[in-house]
Amino acid sequence: MQKYFNILGISPTASESDIRSAFKEKAKITHPDRNSSPNAHNEFLELFEAFNWAIRNTNKPNNDYPNEVQEVFDQAIKQRQKEREEAIRFSRMRYKAWTQTKEYKDLVNIVVIQRFLSATFILFIIISVCGIFGKITQTKYGIQTGLTIGFITSFYIIKKKMFGSWLNVKELLKAISNLFSLSTGIYALLFIINSIIFFRIGFNTLINTFLLLSIYIILFVIIRYISKFIFKNKKQLFKKFILSNSLISILLLLNFFITSNPTTEIHKIARYQSSSLIKLENDNLKQYPALRFFYDIDKLLFVQSLKFTLHEGFLGIKVNKKTTLIN
Repeated sequence: MQKYFNILGISPTASESDIRSAFKEKAKITHPDRNSSPNAHNEFLELFEAFNWAIRNTNKPNNDYPNEVQEVFDQAIKQRQKEREEAIRFSRMRYKAWTQTKEYKDLVNIVVIQRFLSATFILFIIISVCGIFGKITQTKYGIQTGLTIGFITSFYIIKKKMFGSWLNVKELLKAISNLFSLSTGIYALLFIINSIIFFRIGFNTLINTFLLLSIYIILFVIIRYISKFIFKNKKQLFKKFILSNSLISILLLLNFFITSNPTTEIHKIARYQSSSLIKLENDNLKQYPALRFFYDIDKLLFVQSLKFTLHEGFLGIKVNKKTTLIN
């Protein structure tokens, strides 16, 4: 409904991030604790109602199932009543007390994260465009020069604070920590996902396994150091560990899925080194034991060579997309 967008001061095509930002700014002046208008209470209720409606209906497809219309309508009525009761409770609070509620903090944290991701994406586009222009020049160091210009431009933008507080890493870490402070299940899920990425993606990345493990440890130490202001309790070390692993997982995924220049390498098997680790002729790929590790060694009984399909990764590190057994 147009009136809801008018109340929030946004257009019907506004994104979820725009809706949350608009609500946050409007709430500062509309909350009864700060609004001297005789209709302050109703204005805040309307604002809260407009916010919830806009969030629910952003990029949502229309319901085309007539037999479910009544059920959807009943659920909408119940949801709207619940939201109104919540808005009334918030409107009766002092503004400062309301800003300390979990609902308000979650709103602020989501806005901080969305802004950081948006600013990071813009910088990524700038660096990529510079790299593409460098490649178009077809000079010897065109790509490197373009990327360097892109990084320097991005650094200048960050230094001049052209994004304001959008790229504040300290605020980002706080937002992530606060948003998931009570979600132990999310950290457990991230641990499982990181483990899968390590064994499935990390093991197929041409980086020494021991070096990769060292990177995990180093990043964990860095995260632990810079996040002292977030985690006061030493029991939170597990969360720091998960956070550092997640950052590496993102890089591994980018490097694995954004690739170019596929090539193949065929290496003869010299002998079986152990129950699962094999040795290749001339000690090829010696520094990448993960590529030579097989769970089912019986499959290699009649195999003479291994063919690896390698791609140039996003970070400049090669990845193995497929291992073919050659009899």
